[in-house]
Amino acid sequence: MNFVQAKQKLRKIANGKYFAIEYKEIDFGIAIQPEVVCNVYINGSNWHKAATWEDALKKLEEELNPPASNPDQRPEQLVLKPCEITT
Repeated sequence: MNFVQAKQKLRKIANGKYFAIEYKEIDFGIAIQPEVVCNVYINGSNWHKAATWEDALKKLEEELNPPASNPDQRPEQLVLKPCEITT
Protein backbone atom coordinates (compact mmCIF):
# COMPACT_ATOMS: atom_id res chain seq x y z
CA MET A 1 0.00 0.00 0.00
CA ASN A 2 1.37 3.43 -0.87
CA PHE A 3 0.83 6.83 0.80
CA VAL A 4 -2.08 7.84 -1.45
CA GLN A 5 -3.89 4.52 -0.88
CA ALA A 6 -3.33 4.73 2.89
CA LYS A 7 -4.68 8.30 2.93
CA GLN A 8 -7.80 7.24 1.00
CA LYS A 9 -8.44 4.38 3.41
CA LEU A 10 -7.83 6.61 6.44
CA ARG A 11 -10.25 9.22 5.05
CA LYS A 12 -12.89 6.51 4.67
CA ILE A 13 -12.32 5.21 8.21
CA ALA A 14 -12.40 8.78 9.61
CA ASN A 15 -15.83 9.32 8.05
CA GLY A 16 -15.67 13.12 8.18
CA LYS A 17 -13.57 13.44 11.36
CA TYR A 18 -10.23 15.23 11.46
CA PHE A 19 -7.37 12.86 10.57
CA ALA A 20 -3.63 13.00 10.06
CA ILE A 21 -1.17 10.79 8.24
CA GLU A 22 2.63 10.91 8.35
CA TYR A 23 5.49 9.08 6.72
CA LYS A 24 8.95 9.26 8.23
CA GLU A 25 12.16 7.70 7.01
CA ILE A 26 15.22 7.86 9.21
CA ASP A 27 18.52 7.16 7.48
CA PHE A 28 21.33 6.50 9.92
CA GLY A 29 23.95 7.02 7.22
CA ILE A 30 25.62 3.68 7.82
CA ALA A 31 25.25 0.25 6.30
CA ILE A 32 21.88 -0.55 7.86
CA GLN A 33 18.40 -0.20 6.44
CA PRO A 34 16.67 3.14 7.07
CA GLU A 35 13.91 3.05 9.66
CA VAL A 36 10.46 3.61 8.16
CA VAL A 37 7.60 4.86 10.32
CA CYS A 38 4.00 5.15 9.12
CA ASN A 39 1.75 7.15 11.49
CA VAL A 40 -2.05 7.45 11.35
CA TYR A 41 -4.48 9.37 13.56
CA ILE A 42 -8.19 10.12 13.75
CA ASN A 43 -9.58 12.74 16.14
CA GLY A 44 -10.53 11.04 19.40
CA SER A 45 -8.15 8.10 18.95
CA ASN A 46 -4.48 7.53 19.61
CA TRP A 47 -1.65 7.86 17.10
CA HIS A 48 -0.74 4.47 15.67
CA LYS A 49 2.63 3.78 14.12
CA ALA A 50 4.10 0.79 12.33
CA ALA A 51 6.60 -0.06 9.63
CA THR A 52 3.81 -0.47 7.04
CA TRP A 53 0.58 1.38 6.28
CA GLU A 54 -1.38 -1.85 6.58
CA ASP A 55 -0.15 -2.47 10.13
CA ALA A 56 -0.69 1.13 11.26
CA LEU A 57 -4.25 1.16 9.87
CA LYS A 58 -4.95 -2.25 11.40
CA LYS A 59 -3.92 -0.97 14.86
CA LEU A 60 -6.18 2.07 14.42
CA GLU A 61 -9.14 -0.07 13.34
CA GLU A 62 -8.61 -2.38 16.32
CA GLU A 63 -8.76 0.63 18.65
CA LEU A 64 -11.91 1.98 16.99
CA ASN A 65 -13.61 -1.44 16.83
CA PRO A 66 -12.33 -3.48 19.79
CA PRO A 67 -13.38 -7.12 19.95
CA ALA A 68 -16.02 -7.94 22.55
CA SER A 69 -14.51 -9.14 25.83
CA ASN A 70 -16.51 -12.36 25.54
CA PRO A 71 -16.48 -13.64 21.93
CA ASP A 72 -19.63 -15.70 22.58
CA GLN A 73 -21.51 -12.61 23.73
CA ARG A 74 -22.94 -10.34 21.06
CA PRO A 75 -22.96 -6.57 21.77
CA GLU A 76 -26.75 -6.49 22.23
CA GLN A 77 -26.35 -9.04 25.05
CA LEU A 78 -24.00 -6.83 27.06
CA VAL A 79 -25.56 -5.40 30.21
CA LEU A 80 -24.48 -2.01 31.43
CA LYS A 81 -24.46 -1.44 35.17
CA PRO A 82 -25.17 2.02 36.61
CA CYS A 83 -22.25 4.01 37.93
CA GLU A 84 -21.87 4.06 41.69
CA ILE A 85 -21.62 7.58 43.09
CA THR A 86 -20.26 8.12 46.57
CA THR A 87 -20.44 11.35 48.51
